[in-house]
Amino acid sequence: MRNALRNLCWLLVGAACVGSVATAFADVLYDNSENDLLTRFNPGSSQVGSEINLSGSGQSMTYFSFEFYAINTINPSTLSSADINADVIFYDNTGAPYNTYATPNNVLYNSGSFSVSGLLYGSPTTPTTRDTIIFNESDFGGPLSLGGINTLTWTVQFSGLGAGDEVGLDIYGPPTVGSNHGDYWLWNGTSWELDEIPGFAPGDAFASVVQGTLVPEPSVFALASLGGFGLLAFLRRLRRAG
Repeated sequence: MRNALRNLCWLLVGAACVGSVATAFADVLYDNSENDLLTRFNPGSSQVGSEINLSGSGQSMTYFSFEFYAINTINPSTLSSADINADVIFYDNTGAPYNTYATPNNVLYNSGSFSVSGLLYGSPTTPTTRDTIIFNESDFGGPLSLGGINTLTWTVQFSGLGAGDEVGLDIYGPPTVGSNHGDYWLWNGTSWELDEIPGFAPGDAFASVVQGTLVPEPSVFALASLGGFGLLAFLRRLRRAG
């Protein structure tokens, strides 16, 4: 009986390990926050987007962040506007091709306009040479379904800028998880087009991080299933032995 209980304990430990592997397998889906190129990109008031390739097929997103800066080119000590806003949108890339590349199309998430000024340290007119905007699961209203895609485009559009205000994005690359391209999507008012950041290579893009869960690998399912069937078989055998 003691041997049976000991074997049961080992089976439970094994099942827990399989569960831990499955959980740990899917965490960071994309990470372009390590290789800082010490370069800024000023989009003005245009909607611009970075097309990113996740490390696998995305099941859901639970975290997203990107870096930005806010300065004033006339008076470095203060921003002119205390009401600078941003709108962040995620798209799948299933639209009509532009130069053979599928364009952003269906909206996966739209933050709506929110205050950037309210996120600045000190006061709504405090310049920042670097800051991070973070979206958590609660901002998405729960895990954001990605429908199993592995390519998406996230965009941002800043508004409410005053005289001399410049709010833009930091450029990093290459990413340490996932991949991207050396160009960006620009909404020209009627359609999407690709533009380039001069002097940068494929993999150089807006600094951002995506976390969530991947569509589980079949091997993970197989391990979990085998472990579960093994545990059930053992329990039946133990019950008969008793």
